[in-house]
Amino acid sequence: MRINTIHIISFFALIFFTFSCTKKNTSSSSHHYEYFGLTHGRYVDYEVFEVVHDINAANAHDTSIYQLRTVIGDTILDNAGRNAMEFKRYRKDSTNGAWYLIDVWSARIDDNRGEIVEENQRKVKLGFPVHLQTTWKENSFNSNASSNEPEFYFTNIHVESTINSLDFDSTIHLEKESNLSFVNYEVHNEIYAKNIGLVSKYYKDLSINLGDTLNIKSGNELIYTCIGYGFE
Repeated sequence: MRINTIHIISFFALIFFTFSCTKKNTSSSSHHYEYFGLTHGRYVDYEVFEVVHDINAANAHDTSIYQLRTVIGDTILDNAGRNAMEFKRYRKDSTNGAWYLIDVWSARIDDNRGEIVEENQRKVKLGFPVHLQTTWKENSFNSNASSNEPEFYFTNIHVESTINSLDFDSTIHLEKESNLSFVNYEVHNEIYAKNIGLVSKYYKDLSINLGDTLNIKSGNELIYTCIGYGFE
């Protein structure tokens, strides 16, 4: 039986085209931008524990516990004139209190970076693609930042997590290289959930005495714990 040469060529061309398209689509989706949670109307609520330490202040260890809500709003221009999304932050100081607006920042994904402009300062919150070899510096666009700023990196990717009794099917865990010494204690780790965004944050940047993390001279602590999310 004779096989038409044109049919053979067409068959392999179809296979090549299909493979190429599949490879391209896979490459595009492999960045996993959805972990940044930039969907209009998406909100995330947090219980926040915050401490400002200063042994020379009237209140040496000023502690606040409150709730924070972040909301992805309309499309706007960021401080570099680029299209971005409103990143609105609301606060309430008691469970039965009313939300009040405290900030309107901006957020966008720029190729391999998830960025938020906070108080006119652009910060890189996530590096893409989501991969264990990906690293980034949060303050890489801050001219006043130290050139020796430690990098963020992923410690776990695409794993289930439970936070405050909330179950998340797919999360990524990231850490900043720690700065630990007899006079400094700096740790920073976060968790992002797919299609939601940040769901957990643990940050401490302290000046301490003789390596004792309980003997604090100055610094800040900030802990976010997700308590709910949805769409407005």
